[in-house]
Amino acid sequence: MWKYFSSKRIVKALEEGVLYSRQNYPFEDIQRRSDALNPGILNAFDADSLSAETHEMVCVFNQPAFIEPQRGWIICNPFHLVDNCLRNSSEAPRPAIRNYVKTRLFQRSKVTTERAVISLRDIGEQNYYHALIDLIGGRLRLAEHCNLDPNMPLVVGKAVYQKSFFQDILRKSELRKRRLIIQGDDFILCEKVYFFETDRTNKKSLEYLVKLLNVPDSNQKSNRRVFLTRSPHAGRNIKNINVIEEVCRKFQFEIVDTSMMSLDGQIELFSGARYVIGIHGAGLTNIIFRKNGALTLLEIFPPVAYQTQGVGPPPHYFWMACALGFEYDAIFGQETSGNRTAPNYRNSFEVDANLLSSRIESMLN
Repeated sequence: MWKYFSSKRIVKALEEGVLYSRQNYPFEDIQRRSDALNPGILNAFDADSLSAETHEMVCVFNQPAFIEPQRGWIICNPFHLVDNCLRNSSEAPRPAIRNYVKTRLFQRSKVTTERAVISLRDIGEQNYYHALIDLIGGRLRLAEHCNLDPNMPLVVGKAVYQKSFFQDILRKSELRKRRLIIQGDDFILCEKVYFFETDRTNKKSLEYLVKLLNVPDSNQKSNRRVFLTRSPHAGRNIKNINVIEEVCRKFQFEIVDTSMMSLDGQIELFSGARYVIGIHGAGLTNIIFRKNGALTLLEIFPPVAYQTQGVGPPPHYFWMACALGFEYDAIFGQETSGNRTAPNYRNSFEVDANLLSSRIESMLN
């Protein structure tokens, strides 16, 4: 229903409020690096995702607007929903109009009023990868790039604020000195709001994050080998993990689950990691902490059959490896024998131990 309340006047105001806009293609050398990939992996990636135009933008809306609490949608007074204020907003559930109207008319006690804010709200904000790359490396970097007032408060979702890794970020960085508005169940009404689009393929985001966290240069002589596993409770785990871990140990890989580690521990571990094998997931974001050192990444994806709507596997860490000059390879798992459930990207799956062994030999040589 939101589209019926769309306002041409507000659309014009939003267009006039663009402070910075940049279009880019991810990594000019991506084709050269793609040539070195295993052909099966290159074919599995969606061609458009490897070469599509990317975009980042900083916007300001200079009139009263609400930030709704569930996902951080911006609603310009009175009923205009800002369609590019969230990542992949076209796929994000819209807020309930009834709740918005009810709060505005009858529950003003559930509305917090602010003068001007910078919104760090987004869908997926609780995810380690999205919080580091989109919110901190992306939005906070762009706010500094546009010289936005550092005294302006940052709106942060309560769920991500409570994450231990976010508390570690605050402790380790200048971000702890900023005023944060922790948005829980209340709407925020502001006279001015800044919001962003972010480009995940921008190396500047990675560099900004590493600098913010005061990550030291890696010991280039370090030769640690890390296998990044996932808890069964996290989904997308390997069914025959005992066999796979035995293969990894044969090649002297440490078995690690970063979900149980502090941010300091993850920085220390991956700063010294020369070879990394990992199931696709947010923990692979830690390769950014291999600062000014060589790294080879072997990513393990769920079976191709689990991909939906013809879209290939997410190339987040292929992009990241390209940006940082790391070597990259990937393998796909197999559906669990006897599995009667519909293919799902979070289902457990099996990995061919012989295939993994041969790929490890290749990466080490």
